[in-house]
Amino acid sequence: MSTATQRTLFPSTRMDHEWFSFSAFPERKPLRWPNNARVALWIVPALEFLDLIPPDSPSQWPPPQAALDVRTWSHRDYGNRVGFWRVMETLDKYGLRATAAVDAAVCERYPDIVEESLKRGWEIMAHGELTSRMVTSKMSADEERAVIARSRDAVAKATGSTPTGWLAPQLGESANTPGLIAEAGFTYTADWCNDDQPYRMHVPRGRLTAVPYSIEVNDLAVIFQQNHPAWEWLQIGRDHFDHLYAEGAATGMVMCIALHPYCIGQPLRIKYLDELLAHITSHAGVWNATGNEIAESYNTDNPA
Repeated sequence: MSTATQRTLFPSTRMDHEWFSFSAFPERKPLRWPNNARVALWIVPALEFLDLIPPDSPSQWPPPQAALDVRTWSHRDYGNRVGFWRVMETLDKYGLRATAAVDAAVCERYPDIVEESLKRGWEIMAHGELTSRMVTSKMSADEERAVIARSRDAVAKATGSTPTGWLAPQLGESANTPGLIAEAGFTYTADWCNDDQPYRMHVPRGRLTAVPYSIEVNDLAVIFQQNHPAWEWLQIGRDHFDHLYAEGAATGMVMCIALHPYCIGQPLRIKYLDELLAHITSHAGVWNATGNEIAESYNTDNPA
């Protein structure tokens, strides 16, 4: 990957990196989902653990605190203690599965969360070590390789199977990340939020597919970062789905609903998730899929 000062344009991709080529949406062949579904519905709750006393390191988030950040830690912990169970109950109401992005610390500290997810046929996607420890370009390749391996192995130990999907904490990446996660055995990533359809990434080893994640229909981004009330998040989700559903008559689309149980799982907000799911499931031609199922279907429809 080029640096900001080099401005290298790679001939293979016509971009400043070599991970994928530009692809204009109107020029693609129609994408077909199983049973000719219009929209693949991908629900991604992030199950995260935050350091109470974060290490002083270049990957730390938030920045170092002068004292214990009990307020932020407790708010996050609410999601694992209470909010997650409300989210799960709401998905159960509509018979929907999720792909839970679970960090290594959650796997180690809250085995009941993983167990209940697996009972429902959810997929578990690796989500780094802790939400407060990002992958950054300040890491060496070996340091990042070790973080990826620890995350993968923690999920494998907790679930009994090696995860195929990767979502980095805070979507943090270095210039090496796609190649390193493919090297570690991951076959899809949710780090890139630049499409409404999957696409294949160019990696030296293995196979890696980008499955669309969302920072638009994302409770954390919309409610906490953009300061929209939860009923506006609901309207955003409805509008987002309605347009994808219309486009899906011609080519399959992906709708990702990115959730954080400490946000949407609060008593004042959970009903808006319920209403969004009611709206989506009232339509025919919606395929509730896991991230791995979306990636595999895409690769079957688009063989290399």
